[in-house]
Amino acid sequence: MIWSFSKMHGAGNDFVVLDGVRQSIDMTPERARALAHRQFGIGADQILLVETPSHPEADFRYRIFNADGSEVEHCGNGARCFVRFVHEQKLSSRNPLKAEIATGLITLEEAEDATVTVNMGQTRFEPEAVAFDTSDLSSTREHDDTLWSLPLDNGDMLIGANREGALLWELASGELGALIATVALESGIDIGSLDAVLTVGYPGSLASYWQQAGRAGRRGTDSLALLVCRPAPVDQYLAAHPDLLWAPPVEAARVDPGNLYLLASHLPCAAAEAPLTAADLARFPPEAQEVAPLLVETGVCAEHGGRLMYQGGNYPAGDVNLRTTTNQPWELVLEDSGRVLESDDEQQLWERYYPGAVHLNQGAQYEVRGHDPARRRVLVRPVRVDYTTRPLLQIGVVVDRVHEERGFAGLDFCFGDVTVTRQTIGYERRWRGHGDRRDLLPLSSPPREMDTSALWFTPRAELLASLRAAGHDAAGALHGLEHALYSALPLLAGSEARDVQGSGPQPGPGGAPVCYLFDAYPGGIGLAERGWEALDHLWSLAAAATTACPCTTGCPACLQITFCGVANNPLDKAGVVAVFAAAP
Repeated sequence: MIWSFSKMHGAGNDFVVLDGVRQSIDMTPERARALAHRQFGIGADQILLVETPSHPEADFRYRIFNADGSEVEHCGNGARCFVRFVHEQKLSSRNPLKAEIATGLITLEEAEDATVTVNMGQTRFEPEAVAFDTSDLSSTREHDDTLWSLPLDNGDMLIGANREGALLWELASGELGALIATVALESGIDIGSLDAVLTVGYPGSLASYWQQAGRAGRRGTDSLALLVCRPAPVDQYLAAHPDLLWAPPVEAARVDPGNLYLLASHLPCAAAEAPLTAADLARFPPEAQEVAPLLVETGVCAEHGGRLMYQGGNYPAGDVNLRTTTNQPWELVLEDSGRVLESDDEQQLWERYYPGAVHLNQGAQYEVRGHDPARRRVLVRPVRVDYTTRPLLQIGVVVDRVHEERGFAGLDFCFGDVTVTRQTIGYERRWRGHGDRRDLLPLSSPPREMDTSALWFTPRAELLASLRAAGHDAAGALHGLEHALYSALPLLAGSEARDVQGSGPQPGPGGAPVCYLFDAYPGGIGLAERGWEALDHLWSLAAAATTACPCTTGCPACLQITFCGVANNPLDKAGVVAVFAAAP
């Protein structure tokens, strides 16, 4: 089987174009994928097949296949190439041309300057066009949008083709005086008439806060930015030092290009663009020399002529998750209907979606019922309950490699590589509103291992002796110190609080307790490393936030952490203050 083809592109969107009029071509998804493969085929974004039409008014029929083999209805750049191909191959001299596509007929015209004009059709909003059954549903008009009321277990929900757009239009026009939103409004939306932005809780970085505050006053007018501080150490520290919100420069992004998990995703993407030579691999971090043989061993890539070549079926960049270091998302679905609510990273599975957990999605409560590992699904059902849930974790840490060490304030600090084992052993149910514990339920979950980077400290014997002599709970003092450093780290690293986790006091060599702060992502992303690099600054921030709080036992504004895996037990604030006071 031999087919003649042309390679064309429109605005960089490249095609393999096949003449199915003068040659017999039986296109299948498998053959389309083989042709589109950039290492073992011709290479293209799409396959364009020109055929004899079945419609009496059409000059030709053309079909378009994506690189994954799926057939699509239409492509504007493909239509431009189609016209040029038909004329250059002398299949027809007609201008304009009528082409038969999957959805009907289109007319294409080539101008004297070789540009092509095509009517792409109209956007369809009719329910029947998008397979939406509106029978027995009531509707209402909102500007140019139609909203249908869907009966749900927890109340009706209005949906529409452009609900978000309608709300933003009302906000921009002044019909809507205020809008409560998630961080979706942080960037990308420009409504110049906004006067004020109220942010609830510090978002974790100056860059994010400036983005949010900058939604107002975009036409050069005066604007108001308000930060409502939560009872969290970072928020309370900023409340006492508001100059920190505007004076310093935006944080530098923390990126670890040598992360093995990231390289395992990035190298196939690079090899899919062009085979990688030894010189190409040398441009990556040294860890790439470890990852490349593993990619060959697992069949993701192949080595040929001293070059690393991608041999997967799909375009690998499409599978890269920009939010985490792993590419294994799970879907949150309703157990009755199978409707997908959202997706999340596998690393969070047993810490967010354990059986019995109550999860919020768009303001509605859902209870986790169980897991479907074969389809990577978390099964949930809608509920209405008067409590929240919080997991209890058992964390173990093994040090794999120590990179640096330093003595400081009666403690031995280290930075290095660790293996963390996490296991959800139970969960609390707390009453909504006041947050008191309702009950504690046991849970059996599989342990999860993760290789990452960590900052840790061990008290010297003299510090332990002084704490005990003063009547302090040494374990509570160290646990509180870990929380204080943990809470201050986002101010330096520009991270979200959950991007780092703490271990609580762990048995160390010789019996001395050890506390770890580690990146919550496989391979680490540079957050613990940032704490190590700025240890003196981190210490001063933590000391200031702790000692400024007037409480005596440790509260959410200084030492308590909402998602502490051991429910903030033990904590000894007086012991923490004593450690800070003894530092030079």
